[in-house]
Amino acid sequence: MTNQEALEANISDVHGVVLSENHFRKALIDVGLSPDDEYASSTLIDTATLKLYDKIIAGASFSEGALSYNVDINALKSVRDALAEDLGLGETVVTPTINNAPRW
Repeated sequence: MTNQEALEANISDVHGVVLSENHFRKALIDVGLSPDDEYASSTLIDTATLKLYDKIIAGASFSEGALSYNVDINALKSVRDALAEDLGLGETVVTPTINNAPRW
């Protein structure tokens, strides 16, 4: 099994989102893994998984042409935060709020 196959197994289409091969490859490269190397580090694969969860959460509702998806954002955040806790990162996803009141 390659690193990319391991990462795809963690995420796949379980949340109903569509990720391209480039999403998986970039997440692996960002954590220092070659996508085509043999799978050897669950910690780095899980760290790459967190990166993808963050991307999925950031675009939780998406619609373009015939393609659209909507995920359960709270369930996704729970899974992501539990994984971060297991890795000892303890980070939680902060949903940004925009307060852009017009100035009169």
